[in-house]
Amino acid sequence: MGNVLVISDIHGRPFWKKPIDDIISGKVSIDEIVFTGDYFDPYYPEGISEYDAIINWFELLQTVKSNLSQMRYTFLLGNHDCSYLNDIFLKNASSSRMSYHNFETLKGIFEDNRNLFRLAHEIKIDVTPPKSADEKYKKILFTHAGVNPNWYEKHKKLLGYEVSAKSLNSLTESNEGWVALSEIGYSRGGRYNTGSLLWADVSDNFYKDENGNIVPDYIPSVDYQIFGHTQQLENPIINDRFAMLDCRRAFVLTDKLEIIDYGEFKRMQENKS
Repeated sequence: MGNVLVISDIHGRPFWKKPIDDIISGKVSIDEIVFTGDYFDPYYPEGISEYDAIINWFELLQTVKSNLSQMRYTFLLGNHDCSYLNDIFLKNASSSRMSYHNFETLKGIFEDNRNLFRLAHEIKIDVTPPKSADEKYKKILFTHAGVNPNWYEKHKKLLGYEVSAKSLNSLTESNEGWVALSEIGYSRGGRYNTGSLLWADVSDNFYKDENGNIVPDYIPSVDYQIFGHTQQLENPIINDRFAMLDCRRAFVLTDKLEIIDYGEFKRMQENKS
């Protein structure tokens, strides 16, 4: 595995431009890009209009398609995106910032690019040397808001009793799947214990252990998760189970399995040259 650029929760912001421009100009070595969803529905106090967000999306899409066609890139869906994509999600789990004025335009964007988007993406990394006969690789799962054990236990039959990019992506193929994706947890004002991989708050990915300590939760079949959705004022939440990277800047999952701020990553690469 090489270096993976992770860009979370754009919401019309232009912070993707610098790292993408650096990749195009050859200033950094990146092998793959993962966008974790939520491209529209800007935060109005930031001074970004719905129109700005739409223009920002078309610029992003054109830049990637025109200049990075030989690179692997993945556009994941976020909760804000799915309101424009599916009627069940629109009815049960739409965001308070959903655009009514530009609804048809945004719906058209997702319909026209339906094959571009996924709910989940995974990377399997060889373990050298393997710790056991069963541990030949580590699986890193990318989604918008993370898969938490409570939601998985409730829907494991629907998922074929496994958490994988394939099983999660299959949820968009049925009404039952979209109903499961529409679940919003108590922490986000919903009526379920925890939210889906589109709506889970980062707090849904912690639990209280036998000693009363709050520790990161995990899915047995997944070694590590990377997601966004729960915006932080400054710094991401990174621990030994997951990385929640929604803080208005880009990050890199390095070939050494470290997650670092893109600015630091670029300085490290410059120092090597």
